[in-house]
Amino acid sequence: MERKDNLDLLRCLSILMVIVIHVSATHLLGNATQMNTNFAIANFYDSISRTAVPLFILLSGYFTLSQEQKF
Repeated sequence: MERKDNLDLLRCLSILMVIVIHVSATHLLGNATQMNTNFAIANFYDSISRTAVPLFILLSGYFTLSQEQKF
């Protein structure tokens, strides 16, 4: 199977998005009782980055189903 660079790019983007989820969680938990600019920005990045986990699942399924199986 040939390597697809665009899927590797998606995987790298997903890795960065998971890191953003973990970093923004500290700001969300620390500012949970007050609505300020830091909370709003962290909430925005956290919400956008939540697509990373389903993206990992889709990429894993793609690579699993596209492999040639020999029995």
